[in-house]
Order: sequence, then C-alpha cells, then structure tokens
Amino acid sequence: MSETLETEQLLADCGLKKTTFRRELLATLQTAKAPQSAAQIFALLRKNKKLKNAKFDRATLFRNLKILVQKNALNATEFGTGAAFYCLNHARNHHHHIFCIQCETTKPLAVCAVAPMIDQAQRLGFKVLNHRLELLGLCPDCR
Repeated sequence: MSETLETEQLLADCGLKKTTFRRELLATLQTAKAPQSAAQIFALLRKNKKLKNAKFDRATLFRNLKILVQKNALNATEFGTGAAFYCLNHARNHHHHIFCIQCETTKPLAVCAVAPMIDQAQRLGFKVLNHRLELLGLCPDCR
C-alpha cells in the first residue's frame, strides 16, 4: 500500500476528517527514521511545500497530535526527557525503541518481549488495548 493510501486509510479508520494538515503530519511521521518531538515535527511541517500557504501554529499541531494519540494512530513516549516523542502506531510494524539519554539518539528494536505479559493479562480477563516499553541507556558514541 502506498504511503498516501495508508495515510488516507489511517484517517478513515480513526473517523477523522482528511485535512491537508493531518495528511502531511502523518506523512512526516511515516518518513521519519525515529520518533519525533513536537518541536521537530513543527519544524518539518514548516518546511513542507504542501503546507506552504497553510496557516497553522503549535496549538494546531498539539491538538492534532493529541487526537491522533487518543485514536491510537500515534504512539507518544517521553523517554524520560519530559517531552513527548511521536511515531506511527503500526500494528503490522510493531516495535519499541532504545533511547540515548545523553545525545537523544533513538534506535528501533524489532523484538517485543511483552507478549507473555499480554497473554497473562488476557487470562486475567483484561482486554489489552496497547502497551509501552521504553529502554533508556547510552549509545556507543556517548559511553
């Protein structure tokens, strides 16, 4: 599925209006190699040619980020910094991250070791909607 169709489907699945701003916000996160802070996303959107004449501010960004997290389209994590970092919530591309607390480098981890805990929670009668796992440490350059 192309990135454009995937973005359109994600907005439809969330029951959200398909605005240019939301499309470009999701496209920005789709092409990001690591979770992005709101400040990083805002800077990337400001450079986006499709939003050249669009009027939006940080409040617009934060409002849309909040809605997309609530709709489970985005994951937000803090990595212990106090600032949220956002990435797409791909069920088919589930992963976690290791975050360098010194230089803020983030790398994806392909393995999810939470599955046994989810199974146990389900046996206890819970319906698990989502989970988070954050690893914090020092990258090779900062050690």
